[in-house]
Amino acid sequence: MRSRAVVIACGAAMLAGLSTAAGATTWGVPGNGSNVCSGGNPNCNTIQQAVTAAVSGDAITVGAGTFSGASNQGIVLTKSLTITGAGRTSTFITPSGTFAFSVRANDISIGDLTLQGGTVGVVFTNAASNNTHLTRIDFSGNTTRGIDFSLTAVTPVSSVVIDDCAFATPNTGIRMSSKSEINGLTITNSSFTGNKYGIYQAN
Repeated sequence: MRSRAVVIACGAAMLAGLSTAAGATTWGVPGNGSNVCSGGNPNCNTIQQAVTAAVSGDAITVGAGTFSGASNQGIVLTKSLTITGAGRTSTFITPSGTFAFSVRANDISIGDLTLQGGTVGVVFTNAASNNTHLTRIDFSGNTTRGIDFSLTAVTPVSSVVIDDCAFATPNTGIRMSSKSEINGLTITNSSFTGNKYGIYQAN
């Protein structure tokens, strides 16, 4: 039988860097609806457009305002990207489908924004990933879970850092499915308010 280990550390401050590698492109999503979204003018009308245009190692900065996710489902991240909002009280992302973001690659950082409404804020689904940083995020009103490790196959997830996040989700703050394998989960400086379960590990 394959063993599964989840390690949770709570308490000490841990800062997740949201810096961009030298030479990478920073794509902007100012929210004014009049952008080209090309290499010559790296400003996009939607977060999904910026994710599609970016390559691994790029950064995406999202302005103040309310932004929807991709149609039908959510924004699937299959590249190493840094996505940063203008602050958790300024940038709001409302899922138009099941989830706001799906992590399916290494070295993804998301921070300084609110994931509001929808079913799940951030989901890890059937893709191995390493070194995910979720920093200064409010999970507000996600009807099922704030973060869901919904792995239905053996696809290990390693080195997940959740720092300075707030989970105001009526059902579950962070949930791990019975088949999820997480090697290194660090939760620091975070709060769970009004949840049926703060952290839930199936089986």
